[in-house]
Amino acid sequence: MQAFVAAYIEDTRLTEQELSLIVPLLRSWIVAAAAGRLAQWRPSGGDARVLAKIMRTVEWRIPAFEQRKAQLEEAVRAAAREAAGA
Repeated sequence: MQAFVAAYIEDTRLTEQELSLIVPLLRSWIVAAAAGRLAQWRPSGGDARVLAKIMRTVEWRIPAFEQRKAQLEEAVRAAAREAAGA
């Protein structure tokens, strides 16, 4: 995460508000991907593979993200500090 943010900040300086939105945007991407799979699942006639992907997101990916949220936020702040010092 820190390397990703550092590379992005290298070209485009972000405000504090923009930096604070990176982690929530990542979470929203995970939720949106699950919503996309839900939209795919219904017309598929309830394909078990699609349902398994949805369940994996709900039962594993989202909780794992929530557990690492503070670490991700710190990585964003560290990248911003590093870029500011450069």
